[in-house]
Amino acid sequence: MTTATGLNVSNRETARKNGVMGFTTRVYPKIYGGICESCGVLDKNQGAEYQYKLCEHYRGLDLECNYCDGTKDQKEVTRISQLYVYDHPVMKDSVGQPVLGVVCDSFTCQNTFNIEYGK
Repeated sequence: MTTATGLNVSNRETARKNGVMGFTTRVYPKIYGGICESCGVLDKNQGAEYQYKLCEHYRGLDLECNYCDGTKDQKEVTRISQLYVYDHPVMKDSVGQPVLGVVCDSFTCQNTFNIEYGK
């Protein structure tokens, strides 16, 4: 199966660590300051931090970093950061699909993510 971005998702590779199968996850286009790296600006009348909500990948979603402190303004995090989006390796939604995991580019969040998933 080929996605709109031209990726063949049926031929996915897996990672192995010390002979043990690791988690496999799909990574989605990054969001730079609210703009999807694949789709770009879709409505010049909307602010940059809202552009990802208009694209085919994240339409209608409110993406927030899973690792940011709860006191951080997530709209500001989206406006000034890169967001990395992936299928969560463990958590599933009500129909059994992986939920989307999000991590911003701050050192603290990246470090927490890497410790949690052994990167």
